[in-house]
Amino acid sequence: MYLLYEIGFTFWLFFLILHIYFDWFINNIEFMKLNLFGGKNKEHNYLELTPYRIHKHEEREDGMIDVLVPRFKSDFAKKFFSRAVKGSYIKANLDEFGTATWLLIDGERNVEKIGAELVVKFGDKVEPVYERLTRFLTDLHRYNFISFIELKKG
Repeated sequence: MYLLYEIGFTFWLFFLILHIYFDWFINNIEFMKLNLFGGKNKEHNYLELTPYRIHKHEEREDGMIDVLVPRFKSDFAKKFFSRAVKGSYIKANLDEFGTATWLLIDGERNVEKIGAELVVKFGDKVEPVYERLTRFLTDLHRYNFISFIELKKG
């Protein structure tokens, strides 16, 4: 009987903590959007930002792109663990839209031009283009696959 009470209390506590976490997350989502680039984005219009790639890529047989993310950043870890793992890179697979976007990121085109070229290439399949593009670029920036020239200057 005591064990059933303890299991019930554990589940109740787990769901309470889960509820508190999701409540915090929902309440702070607007704050996270505003501080997208660590507080540096207040004077920048997203469509005017110019992304550039940080990592290399390779093309798969099906024409899609794999972004090559180094497994280790330090030289010591590269030397020590390189024999224990299957390669020095982790491959991040991109889909059709991600591949097209990645290839358009060259450090010269801004987000607005990239979006316009995606509309020319894919038409209505990519709509709403700027919402999808900014979300994708935000994720790439968050995981340090890309950065923006204007953020580097300021």
